[in-house]
Amino acid sequence: HIGTAAIFFFGFIFWHNIFVIISFQYNLTKELKWSFYYKLFMIILQYFAGLFLFWDMIFVCYIIDPYSNKEIFQIGVNLIGFCQYLCTASYCLFWISYGYDYYVAMNLADDQKRK
Repeated sequence: HIGTAAIFFFGFIFWHNIFVIISFQYNLTKELKWSFYYKLFMIILQYFAGLFLFWDMIFVCYIIDPYSNKEIFQIGVNLIGFCQYLCTASYCLFWISYGYDYYVAMNLADDQKRK
């Protein structure tokens, strides 16, 4: 389950978000510039949560002994869940910003029609 989610989220969706940032025309308006910064913050959050999740998985699966270090193992398992929720929330919040971008683009198009 976690392996498939890692491939899907950190493989496909993360790179989709990276390409959105690369091709984003943030210099058209001030609002789009703030949207760019928001997207960039979400990508950084996704990256560090995914990286922490990866190393925490290695720690919990291969390094820590669940019998002799039960408390640390439980904390590691809880951190895996927290990182998954953090990644999922940041992906959803990244996509929600498309609605804001559409709103700004429509206002920009209306302003250009009026001129």
